[in-house]
This record gives sequence, C-alpha cells and structure tokens, in this order.
Amino acid sequence: MKPATSTELKPIASAALHLAGNTPQIWDDQQAAYYLKGIEQSDYAEKLGNTLLELVGKQAQLLDIGAGAGTVSRRILENNAQWTAIEPNAFLADYLTAHQSIWPFQLNVIQQSWQQTASDDLAVHDASLAANT
Repeated sequence: MKPATSTELKPIASAALHLAGNTPQIWDDQQAAYYLKGIEQSDYAEKLGNTLLELVGKQAQLLDIGAGAGTVSRRILENNAQWTAIEPNAFLADYLTAHQSIWPFQLNVIQQSWQQTASDDLAVHDASLAANT
C-alpha cells in the first residue's frame, strides 16, 4: 500500500477540524441502534475488555469518554464503581440511563461531547477510557 499524499489527506483533516467544533451528533439514532446491535452481537467488547482487564485491572472510578453503550467499560468496573459516561448520542445516552438501575455501578451519564464538557463539571477519576469509532 502506498502512503497517502497531502492532497488525499486534506478531506480527512478538514473533516477532523470541522468535528472538533460545535457540530451536531455524528450518528443519528438509527445509526446508533445499528451500532449497538452490532457491538452486542460481536466479541469486540469481550476481547477488548479482557485485554484491558489484564492491563489495568478492575477500576473503582472511571471517566468514560465516548461511552457508547458501555459494553467495554462494564467489563473493567468493580461493583459499586463510580462511572461517568460522556456520550453525545441521545439514543446511546438513553440506553445507559435506562440500564442505570440494573447495573451495579454509580453511573452518571453526561449527554454531550467531551469538547462541550467543562472540567469543572467532572469529579476526579482514577482512570479514563476514551473511544471513538
């Protein structure tokens, strides 16, 4: 595979710069539902979660940026862990909130992008996880 030229990279760079600003959601609810169905039917969370568990162990406090449905994060959290999930998509944030009472964590869902989240709005956490597809 030959390396990309600077001309080929311009659309990617401009898209990344555009997304860093105040923009609408990247996924609509239908796309988020499709993502959720796919991730729950795959072994992605199990494999990645197990690898993270080996590397970092169980976490008592986690700042989860781009939490999605929390499929990876839940695998590395201790029971009663403090879990702050920053998720900009309304469908996925609602999914997290709907499961809040059945999961054994102290879950705080923040429905906005990490760029819109002021550091003053967040408690100090021992660990963070950031994911973006």
